[in-house]
Amino acid sequence: MTTEERLLKLEQEVIRTKRLNRLMSLLFIGVCIILWFSCSNFQNGVIDEVRARKITVVDEEGINRIVLVADEKWVGITLIDKNNTPRIFLGGDEETQSLSLYDESETKRIVLGSTEGRQGLNLYDENDALRGCLLSMEKRTELTFYDEKDTPRVFLSHIDDKQGLSLFDKNNTNRVELISNLEVESLTLNDAIRPRIMLSSFSVGATLFNLIGKDGSPSIQLHEGYDFMGIGNVGIFMLDENNSVIWSAP
Repeated sequence: MTTEERLLKLEQEVIRTKRLNRLMSLLFIGVCIILWFSCSNFQNGVIDEVRARKITVVDEEGINRIVLVADEKWVGITLIDKNNTPRIFLGGDEETQSLSLYDESETKRIVLGSTEGRQGLNLYDENDALRGCLLSMEKRTELTFYDEKDTPRVFLSHIDDKQGLSLFDKNNTNRVELISNLEVESLTLNDAIRPRIMLSSFSVGATLFNLIGKDGSPSIQLHEGYDFMGIGNVGIFMLDENNSVIWSAP
């Protein structure tokens, strides 16, 4: 081997040594940074803070079980069962917050939400049809139950000083109505078109019972405790289509 060849080989070895020294220096710096971070943030087995836009927790089989996601407008967390089906979702933004529960078919069954001064709870059946709705707003609370065709059948409400209960038939016709407020409590039974029976109790101390004809005019009236007709405090009255008394008792 000539002198020039020995010098070239020596130069190449020096270059490799410098590169290795640089790599070891970078590795040493990296280890120091990791050790410093660990000492300052990992104490007693606990990390003080984890920062990320998405966190996924998986089980021993690698199936997602918890997913936490945050973007510019929305934050949500989803809990997933062992069959990789979302079962619980909690999320919200600046205007709307909601909690949803799902069955094993990933069909929502319960949704609890709040938005713009309104709070609501919805109940769904296995076909994703709304069956119950509880709604609360300022000075107003409503509870509605629906049949399988999404027709309201029961409606319960509280508005200021007024409470009401309404029952509907399959054609969405109000058949029974119960109302209570500061002035009157009343019960009304309706046919498919109009009221037929009315029972009312008034704050002035009077009670009124009406049977109403097919044309909508009262046909028989019983009242007690107040002179509705200008005839007496207690009485039974038969009325014509013009609401005039044609017979009375006692």
